[in-house]
Amino acid sequence: LLVGSGVAIRSSITAQETPLGIAVDSVLTGRIGLFTSSYPDDASRERFVEALQPRLSALPGVTSVAFASTLPLMGYERQEYGKVGDSTDNDAHLPQAWSSSVNNGFFDVFGIALREGRMFDARDSANAIPVAIVSASLANAAWPGESAIGKRVRLSPKDESSEWLEVVGVVSNSLQADYLANNVTIAAHRGDGNIFRPIAQNPPSFVSVALRGDGDVSALGNGFQEAVRAVDADLPVYWLRPMSEWRDRMFWGSDILANLFAVFAAFALLLAVAGIYAVLAFDVAQRSREIGVRRALGANTRGVLSTVLRRGVIQVLIGIAIGTPLALVFGRALDSMMIAGTAADPLIYFGVAGVLLLAVIAAALIPARRALRVDPMVALRSE
Repeated sequence: LLVGSGVAIRSSITAQETPLGIAVDSVLTGRIGLFTSSYPDDASRERFVEALQPRLSALPGVTSVAFASTLPLMGYERQEYGKVGDSTDNDAHLPQAWSSSVNNGFFDVFGIALREGRMFDARDSANAIPVAIVSASLANAAWPGESAIGKRVRLSPKDESSEWLEVVGVVSNSLQADYLANNVTIAAHRGDGNIFRPIAQNPPSFVSVALRGDGDVSALGNGFQEAVRAVDADLPVYWLRPMSEWRDRMFWGSDILANLFAVFAAFALLLAVAGIYAVLAFDVAQRSREIGVRRALGANTRGVLSTVLRRGVIQVLIGIAIGTPLALVFGRALDSMMIAGTAADPLIYFGVAGVLLLAVIAAALIPARRALRVDPMVALRSE
């Protein structure tokens, strides 16, 4: 239980300290469904985005507006991708990337920096050459030691109808997907790449919107909804919440698990200390006259203390030797439920062993001090 608590707590702390690569503070998010009855094709969906963007940009306090098929931490679409020369056989193993259609404001809202090439602009219209921006991790994996600019990549390459995308930009790495919902650990997710397409070339049926503002962005909610109603009064806005809430929701499950294990571990430690104290107290009571005789014959305080503590420490060392292999198995099983792999961290196991040893010493001190109060002359008379 102590190791399980250590794994869960360490995982939660590691996950929350890991940089996401995106700026989530002062961002308000919402999602809009474009029903096929009113928006049957790409052109109608693109017109909706073009009509809504200036209204949102004009809201007081809004500094930038992002449109995307889905926003970070909400679960991107993970797709296979291929580059020129890759096999497209059905049994071919192809790498995967998180993909999304975004506007240029997406990178401004979430603070994703340009590393090479350019961002999306007016050149990337629906009738222009299909293009993409990729993350640095994907560029390094796909074209190690080369510039990714001008290279071609396509999503779902086993589908013959998929189109080639020309890479026009490389941006900094960012954790885009909700790695809890997708059961992906942070360590594994760091290696995934991102492929972004211009929203004008691939307008989604469900549009996610993010507004970056000054100060408390919750106040932008009413203006957000009014802007949508001004374009189409029949469209509701849902998932209207600050981006920081998505981050907190992502860690909620791991925090609950860590807290539960901490409570169980605290009870386990309390029971262990109580048990050790009871055993040592009984043992010292049985040997109180022996201890008195030893002191009468010249045994010093240090020797008596070491005798009492040795018995408790030996018991705990035996318990640690038996429990550590079991804890390793349990920790690895628990690790699969965590979002940051920590079961192999030796500090957890050394920390648990140290806590147990300190608990034994604390539990042994009271009966040891009681033994030292035995009057040697009384012990000798009783003998």
